[in-house]
Amino acid sequence: MLVATRGMLTVVWTKTTMWPDPVWKDTHVQLLIPFGRSKKMYIAEGMLHPKSIDFSPEEIPEGYVVVTPLWNVPEQEEYELDLPNIQHIRFLGQAVGHEVLWNKEDIEIIPSTPTPTPTPGSQPSTVGS
Repeated sequence: MLVATRGMLTVVWTKTTMWPDPVWKDTHVQLLIPFGRSKKMYIAEGMLHPKSIDFSPEEIPEGYVVVTPLWNVPEQEEYELDLPNIQHIRFLGQAVGHEVLWNKEDIEIIPSTPTPTPTPGSQPSTVGS
């Protein structure tokens, strides 16, 4: 993935994401929208859910997954979602904290960073001793 930032606009050139299919646990993701012919623009971050509270499996269209946006780029609050959610939320700014459907093609999984494990014999540093 290549990211370019100009002012407040972030454009992402991306390759196809390798999906852990099925998703077994909540997964941190970047939410993108198509931009131009083959680019995608980063507009929010959220959590991808393996199970939904609001949507039954029959209500999730092919190619979509359930995400909860955690925050969005302020300029994108008025971005209209492809599909309104169960509470009739239609815009990204209203969707923060609520489950919505997002096109799989417009999601990048954020790799988790492993927690470093101390090596045997290492001592925590002490400041001022």
